[in-house]
Amino acid sequence: MGQGDAALAALTEAVRLRPDDARGATNAAIVLSEMGQRAAAVHVAQHAVASSLCGRPSAPLLEVARYNYGRALLEATQVEAALAVFAQLEADGSPTTRAAAWTTTGYVAARKGQKEGVEVAYAAAARLSARSVDGDLGAARLLVGDAPGALAALRRAVDDDPSRVEPWNNVGVAAARLGDLATAAYALSRATQLAPRDATCCANYGTVLLRAAADGALSRDPTRVDAARAQAQQARAYLEEAANLSSRGDAPLLDLLRAADSVQRAAIALQQQQQHQQQQQHQQQQQAMPRHQHKSKSGSSYHLSFHGRPPQQK
Repeated sequence: MGQGDAALAALTEAVRLRPDDARGATNAAIVLSEMGQRAAAVHVAQHAVASSLCGRPSAPLLEVARYNYGRALLEATQVEAALAVFAQLEADGSPTTRAAAWTTTGYVAARKGQKEGVEVAYAAAARLSARSVDGDLGAARLLVGDAPGALAALRRAVDDDPSRVEPWNNVGVAAARLGDLATAAYALSRATQLAPRDATCCANYGTVLLRAAADGALSRDPTRVDAARAQAQQARAYLEEAANLSSRGDAPLLDLLRAADSVQRAAIALQQQQQHQQQQQHQQQQQAMPRHQHKSKSGSSYHLSFHGRPPQQK
């Protein structure tokens, strides 16, 4: 039995022994939801709300139970029912619970592509929350295609708390969508430093490095081609790590790995071509230069090629 199964078994037994224990039922619903048993999570979360109303209900416990019931409904794709629960909490909950409800409503609006709904919800959450909601706002703006707005909010989020992984990752995504690969690479390098075994961060960083490498190789600028080869190699390492960390066979990642190999081969071929051209140019310059014959001390002759003023003869 895994740790999740053991925790669920203990919580289920606690609920059975104390059916009026709203806290135990709420925790059981959370574990069920995390295990993917969404229908059961909704049933137990609803039971937690009913239990919270029995006897002398605790307002904070009732709010937690109601909020988790809304989350369970949302994860079970009962979106409208979930929004109804959150709307009630937005109207009569404590400031903290109202802020959480508005944040979740904003996330739902983002999933629906409702830009105005996102702004209204997160503005309400910001007024109520004791902590910044900029990270969540930036992620929501990304979902509705507002990359400039997302980047502005996410920059504030990383300034406010540079230890959080998600805002750094999302700064990288927003910057990449705007074509700013340097900012994207920096942000994603910070994300992978904070979470080196996060498959999403590794995949995003590898993808940005690959784009930068491809741009460098296509430029045919010798300096950028040299950097492109190293970037392609680094991109492959991060993409391979993402593929290893991913719990599923990710076809897009495998395609990106093949692309990284192709870019690296192209950069190597361009380097070799440029080196050959440089050698040819050098030989042509050598042949075009005036040659002066001198006698060595031993009497044998040699040819000396030089630029500028010849050395003084003694």
